[in-house]
Amino acid sequence: MLISRTEQKLSKWAWSLHLGGLLIAFAGCGLMLKAVVIPLTQENADVVSQEQNLRKVLDLESAVIRENQRLNKVLDEADQKIQSLLDRIPNVARESDFLGQITTLAKDVGVEIIDYHPGNISEKEEYHEMSLSMTSQGTYEGVCNFLNRLHSLPRLSRANRLSIVPVADGQTYSLDMTLTIYFSPTSALASVPKELHRG
Repeated sequence: MLISRTEQKLSKWAWSLHLGGLLIAFAGCGLMLKAVVIPLTQENADVVSQEQNLRKVLDLESAVIRENQRLNKVLDEADQKIQSLLDRIPNVARESDFLGQITTLAKDVGVEIIDYHPGNISEKEEYHEMSLSMTSQGTYEGVCNFLNRLHSLPRLSRANRLSIVPVADGQTYSLDMTLTIYFSPTSALASVPKELHRG
């Protein structure tokens, strides 16, 4: 009986040790699960989320690059238009040159210039301007062609006042207008396209 009691005690101890080992193993697994697996799962979810965000950014990047290229093209075209306008603004008034351009245009379209008077010079912040009064006559078609081609003259001008009245015969029209010509742009205005150079 002694042996059996000892065996029973040893058996109990063995089962207790097995049970303790099992509990330690479960506790170790739980600790490993809590300390390693759960954080790895969370980190994996974070990495997947980050990857999705980066893919969205990359998708947006190509759209942004295309939009940037489009806007640069628009800005380059605007720079060219500005430079084209600045090229049409001389450093001095030279209203006689403008009269020559107007006279040539009038002859080309069959309009006769009757009166031409230089007016006042105004100094603006970025340029100077001079007003010019002009009276001319021509057919309706000639007057329309004159006005249509006025903007394509080498010299930049703007019509401020315009009056077209038929003359007594009904075939001829009188064109009375005030034009503004521009000259002497400031160095800041003249250098605008150079400052806007994009690379």
